[in-house]
Amino acid sequence: MVKLPPKKKQRFKKKHDSSQKPNGRRTIFSEAQKTPSEDKQKKPALDIPIFFGLYLGYKIWEKTKVWRPEEMHFVRGIPTIEETEAPYVPPRTLGEKIFEIVF
Repeated sequence: MVKLPPKKKQRFKKKHDSSQKPNGRRTIFSEAQKTPSEDKQKKPALDIPIFFGLYLGYKIWEKTKVWRPEEMHFVRGIPTIEETEAPYVPPRTLGEKIFEIVF
């Protein structure tokens, strides 16, 4: 039977646990865990393939076409201010008056 050497005695007493701060409070991340900033650096950019997957899935599911910039009309069909604004209706009740003052 093999005898193991005796364990060394600790010279200095530990002041705090590795998962605790010196003031006694526990930290969110221990040494084994990584902080969110470290995780972001090592993970691949998954948002780009997810975006294109959702975009193409929507286009296929709804059977819509992709418009070229020449096909888009940004000037024609814009309603005038008179067409979009409703006439002003003064507040009648106390609640409506307070709402108009606040907002």
